[in-house]
Amino acid sequence: MTAIPDDVALTHHNADEVPALLDELCDAYADAYGDVPGEDSTVKTSAFRNRAMSSLKHQASISRF
Repeated sequence: MTAIPDDVALTHHNADEVPALLDELCDAYADAYGDVPGEDSTVKTSAFRNRAMSSLKHQASISRF
């Protein structure tokens, strides 16, 4: 059985804080995705960033109502 780390913290951020964290999030995404032979990892990370930004813009437009 794998030991559960005791030094992990979970923090909830609101949408306004996410743009400042996006570089870290993209780095974590790239680490989690890993290297796939024959694929450019920057393409996957860029797509992740674009989805995140699109989601934030969508959330901003919804919260105006």
